[in-house]
Amino acid sequence: MFLKICNTILALIIVIVHIDAFPPIRNDNVPKPRLLLDKYQSYDDVMEFLDVVGEYYHPWVSLVDVGRSYENRHLKTIVISNSDGRRGKNVIFMDAGLHAREWITPAVALYVVDQLLGEFEENAHLLKDYDWIILPLANPDGYEYSRNADKMWRNTRSPNVKDCFGTNLNRNFDVHWSEGYSELLDPCSEHYAGSKPFSESESVAIRDLMLDLVRTGQGKMYLSLHSHNESIYYPWVYER
Repeated sequence: MFLKICNTILALIIVIVHIDAFPPIRNDNVPKPRLLLDKYQSYDDVMEFLDVVGEYYHPWVSLVDVGRSYENRHLKTIVISNSDGRRGKNVIFMDAGLHAREWITPAVALYVVDQLLGEFEENAHLLKDYDWIILPLANPDGYEYSRNADKMWRNTRSPNVKDCFGTNLNRNFDVHWSEGYSELLDPCSEHYAGSKPFSESESVAIRDLMLDLVRTGQGKMYLSLHSHNESIYYPWVYER
C-alpha cells in the first residue's frame, strides 16, 4: 500500500521532457541521508532527516521554517531545485500530515524527497522546469499527540472552550468556512473548523506560503496528501 501511494503521487506529476542532467552535488563530509521505511518516524526523526538532507545535498536543497505550531514546533519546508541557474521556476508545493492520525502521509512526503534527490538520474525530469517545496509535517503537535497519547487524534492541539482541544486544519481555510454540518462549529468535535478562518498558526503558514507563490506567479501545483480512502481531492478552485 505504501509504495502504491508513493508511485501514484509521482505518476501524477510526470513531465515528459528530454534533458541533459547532472546529479546533485553531495557533501561527503556529511553522512548520506538514510530514509527508514520500516516504522513511522517521530517529529524529531523527521526534522533530523531534513537537516541531514539539507547538509548533504547543499546547494540543491534549502530548509525554510514557514512558521511554528501552537506548541512551538517547527513547520519546516524543504525546497528542492536542480541548481541550473534558472530563476523564478514554477513550483510544486506538497504538504502532508494535516490530519494527525494519517501517519503514512508524512512518510510519503519524505519518500518523494528521497526519490527526487537520491534517485535523481531517474527523476531528473521532475526538476527540470519545477522547484519543489515540501512540508512533510503540517500538524506536528497533533502528529506527536497521536503517536504518544491518542492514536486516532486528528486535529491540532490548540485549546478551545469547554476544556476541549484542537482544530481540523483541513476545515480551517476560508473557503466555505464552517458550512455544511453542525459539527464544524462544535469545539469538541474532530470536525471543528476553528473559531474563525485561519485561527491556527499551521493553516496561516500554508496560506502565507501559497500567497507568496501566487504573487510571484510561480505556484503551479498544490498537492495535499491524505490517506482516508485512497482518493485524490482537487482544490475547490478547480471548479471555477
